[in-house]
Amino acid sequence: IKRYVRLGEQDAQLLRAFGQVAAPELPRIASEFYDRIREHEEAHAVFTGEEQIQRLRRSLVAWLERVLGGTYDEQYHEQTAIIGRVHVRIGLPQRYMLTAMALIRVELLRIADRVLGNQAAPTREAIVRILDLELAVMLEAYKDSYVQRIELSAKQERGDLGGALAQTEQRYVSAVELAGAIIVGLDRNGNIQLFNREAERV
Repeated sequence: IKRYVRLGEQDAQLLRAFGQVAAPELPRIASEFYDRIREHEEAHAVFTGEEQIQRLRRSLVAWLERVLGGTYDEQYHEQTAIIGRVHVRIGLPQRYMLTAMALIRVELLRIADRVLGNQAAPTREAIVRILDLELAVMLEAYKDSYVQRIELSAKQERGDLGGALAQTEQRYVSAVELAGAIIVGLDRNGNIQLFNREAERV
């Protein structure tokens, strides 16, 4: 993913330096992030209360510090993947994750423009790259969840079909056994393969 978005060492250095100057603004971004969520009932419904939101604000600041930390290795990938899986587990619709990332992107780019002025362009590109990387990793969790749901649904359908066939077979056997007529089943060679209770009685 890093190769695809062209996230290199120079980007890491720029993000690390930007993270230091942007640090005082991160709590404000976190507050605006959750204020925006309150505007949407479906997104806000996944939270249990204000205490949880306050805790998540602190977590968001920590996430922003990690995103702007300049270290993007396998451990970084796993931490981002965990966040994606949490979003899936709590039932946050995928569209809210995408649109929330847009809010963060805009805020970080504004800070870069204000602080760095004419020198902001390389840092802006680095911000876009790292946030695209974040989205790519998080969206994998939604894709994995979608695949799991399809597989579970297919398994359920197979189970339902097997149950229905067994039920039909049981009804057929009952109908044959309880019929008041003689029922005898022969193979091509005339050997008896099936006979019901009435045939046995006769």
